[in-house]
Amino acid sequence: MTISINLLPEFGWSICDRQIIGPGSVFQGHIELQLSETLKMDRLRLIFRAQESLVPYEIAPGIVRSKSTSLFTIHQILWDSKDGHRSRNAGNYSHPFTIQMPMTQYPPSTDNKFYGCTFKLIAVVESQQHEQQYETLLMKEQVMLYMPFVETTLLKRPLITTQHESGLNVVAKLHSLDYVPGDSILGTVTINSSSPISKKQLRVSLSLYQTITNLLFKDVPDSIQLVASTSINLSPVYDNSGDSSNSTYSSSLELDIPISLTPSFTYSKLSSTTYRLCLSVKRKGPLSIWSQGVKMDWPLTIGTLGAGVRSSSDLTLYSALNGVADHDQFTPKFVKAVEYEHALPIYEPSQLPDYEEPGLCGDVSSDLV
Repeated sequence: MTISINLLPEFGWSICDRQIIGPGSVFQGHIELQLSETLKMDRLRLIFRAQESLVPYEIAPGIVRSKSTSLFTIHQILWDSKDGHRSRNAGNYSHPFTIQMPMTQYPPSTDNKFYGCTFKLIAVVESQQHEQQYETLLMKEQVMLYMPFVETTLLKRPLITTQHESGLNVVAKLHSLDYVPGDSILGTVTINSSSPISKKQLRVSLSLYQTITNLLFKDVPDSIQLVASTSINLSPVYDNSGDSSNSTYSSSLELDIPISLTPSFTYSKLSSTTYRLCLSVKRKGPLSIWSQGVKMDWPLTIGTLGAGVRSSSDLTLYSALNGVADHDQFTPKFVKAVEYEHALPIYEPSQLPDYEEPGLCGDVSSDLV
């Protein structure tokens, strides 16, 4: 005897062949129940729940910081034993369902050693033992990937940053500070040096760092992790004056953003995730050891919507819903297959009118005169 949750692929979008849901999404599926023999059961129930949590962190021996908060929990009974038989015969059964997400901005699906946000479908076959008490006979969980709407924009003109330090004049040019997972960060760097040791190579590195901040407990340190990096060694190009002490280094920059990267978010009450892009220029010092020369950094937004795509004005942050009277309209809901909002009506074939019938079109040529 098995139970499974099957989602229809035509709803939502996907990342790495995994279905994604977001604000306003509608997703459908069905629960498959395969019984090899008669099973004494009272109901089949589908639960959809989400919660965010701070992973337990020990700040001192015996002192642990942790927190878990439910975002929502809804459920629907897909089948129950109304006839009083309290059993189902052997066979294969399919129970469809449709869930509509509200225009509510929840944190993205996240699973790391500091913070987690999970969205789960749970199908449960239950048998009633006592009044309002049920025993779980079969259960199946399906993790859903949720992504919020995080907008991105293009710069009207490239961002140029200049810094002079340790005999190096560094000019970096970036074309954007907003990206979506899977994009490539593009830019250029030009370095002028008048140092006596300018004949040596320079190493230019471009790195993307993720910062996870605990917003509830100030005594828990931030988690800073390197999520992507690239580096290149540059040789000097001398000017036409013949002065070998003046040299120029120049190169294009490109850094690929991982497709599975968590988007930026700062609206949670428990945690925030932000990003910084760091450019470092190093040169070889004594004993040919790379030493730090110049370092630049910029705040970066990792979004989910392409440049120019705007989210709905009806979008509401989940953290702003405390105390709202009609809270149910901001939580997911089970709906019938054709009841979800913005759906087209069911097509009913009918005969089109005869456009050649007198009086319907009139004399077109006379209207154009």
